[in-house]
Amino acid sequence: MAGPYDNYDPRRDPFVRNQPHIGPGRGTPLSQETPGGLLDQAALSTSMIPGIGDVVGLLSDANHLRKEPTAGNFGMSLLGALPFVPAMSVGRAIKKLDNTGQKNVWEDIPPGPDGAEWLKQERQYAAEREAMGFKVSGASTGGIREIELDGEFLSTVPGQSGEHLRDLTQEAGFDELVESIKTRGFDLDEKPLILVNGSGTAYISEGNHRIAAAVAAGMKDVPVEVRYFAGSQQLDGPFNIDTLKGTK
Repeated sequence: MAGPYDNYDPRRDPFVRNQPHIGPGRGTPLSQETPGGLLDQAALSTSMIPGIGDVVGLLSDANHLRKEPTAGNFGMSLLGALPFVPAMSVGRAIKKLDNTGQKNVWEDIPPGPDGAEWLKQERQYAAEREAMGFKVSGASTGGIREIELDGEFLSTVPGQSGEHLRDLTQEAGFDELVESIKTRGFDLDEKPLILVNGSGTAYISEGNHRIAAAVAAGMKDVPVEVRYFAGSQQLDGPFNIDTLKGTK
C-alpha cells in the first residue's frame, strides 16, 4: 500500500526550496541530487560545526542564488552572510527576534466546532495513554514560557521520572548547585520545565534538582516554563492557565 509521502519530491516543495541548508536536493539520496547537491550535502553535514558550517552554508546559498536568482534565494544568501558581519551572528539575530516576537503565554487549539472535536479526540487519546502508564501524552496545546511560582509549591510537584521519590539534597553536586545559585543567581536559560497532562496532573520534566537547590538557597519564587497537553490549560486546578496568569 502506497504511503502518503511515496510520491513526495522535495524539489517541488516551495517551503523546502527556500530554506537554508534544506533547499533542492538537500537530504535526498545522491542519485536524486540536483546540480550543486553535493555542496548542499556538505552544508548539511557541517551545519553544526562553528565557522566551517557558516562558510560551507554561505557557499551553498550563493550557488543556489547563481543558479536561481530569485528573491527567496537572495534573502537566504543575506541571512547566511550574517555570521560574517562584525559583532553579529545568526544565533544572536534569531535570539533577538525570539525575545521580542514571542508571546509569553500561548495557546494552540483550533477554533470552532472542528477544534472542539479535535480537542475531544486528543483528550481521549491522552486518557488512553495515561491508562497505559504514560504520564504525559497528546498534542501540546499551550504554555507559559516563563513564570515565577512558589518554590515550596513546586517542591510538591512529582518528577516525571520519579525524582521526587529520592532525596535530591543528598545527591552528588547538590551543594555546589545551591552555592552557585546563591553566588551567581538562578540561570534563566536553564529554567525547569513543568508538563501538565490531559487530566491536569503536573510533572517536573526537567529541573528537579534546580528547584530543590533554589529552595535550599532561599529563593521564594522559582522561574519555570509550563507546557500543557491535550487542552489541560482549561482544566480547573492549580495549573489552570488563567489561574497562573493571575500570579504574574
